[in-house]
Amino acid sequence: MESNKDVFQMLTILVSILCIGGITADTLCPDNWTAFRGSCYLFPHNNLSFHDAQRFCEHLGGYLTHVNDATENAFLKSYLSDLKDSIHWIGLTDEVTEGIWRWYDNNQVANFTNWHILTSEPNGGKAQNCVYIAEGHGYEWIDAPCDWKRTPLCEMR
Repeated sequence: MESNKDVFQMLTILVSILCIGGITADTLCPDNWTAFRGSCYLFPHNNLSFHDAQRFCEHLGGYLTHVNDATENAFLKSYLSDLKDSIHWIGLTDEVTEGIWRWYDNNQVANFTNWHILTSEPNGGKAQNCVYIAEGHGYEWIDAPCDWKRTPLCEMR
């Protein structure tokens, strides 16, 4: 039987190994999720409407991704580009008030955006209330009808 001292030493070694690898307690993620700056991201491959995508993420304990700043946006763009993964819903919508873009799960107004400039996004008015990112648009943001099928991009904290 191991003593408390031995168990403590083993835990200390384990924590040291994890920290050397760049993993900290706040970035430990479930299997198949990717850690970045305190969040975990899932890049699934099933096409769903915006609302079904949100429910999918919620079922897994998360929500459609919030992109809060340029650093997080660059990470997502790079990761998706490396995966050669093309089109994903993020959690932004203006369904409640046209032109006021809010994160669906908490109703907070987005402080950062990365709209696709060449197509003058957001450009869909009341017919396009949900946002996806797409490889064909440099992973910049596009507004679209919420019933279109896109792959969810889930996040959990």
